[in-house]
Amino acid sequence: MSGLNTYVEGHVCPATGPEGVAIAAAAANWAVGSMANVIPGPILGPLGPGQLRHDDCHPGTRGELFLGEQMVAFFD
Repeated sequence: MSGLNTYVEGHVCPATGPEGVAIAAAAANWAVGSMANVIPGPILGPLGPGQLRHDDCHPGTRGELFLGEQMVAFFD
């Protein structure tokens, strides 16, 4: 289980606010430590300028490729 992808320092996703990434990470860590058969997943990111859609939260094409490469490396 993983939380939300991270962002470059200083970037805040408007949908989750300044604490969103940390709250999602804490929830994932809680699940890993408290629930059977839940294992830690990758910590993805950080996403920055040129990698996000116009909403400043979700990855655009470059961000999807970046995160996808990280996923492949995690599972290799």
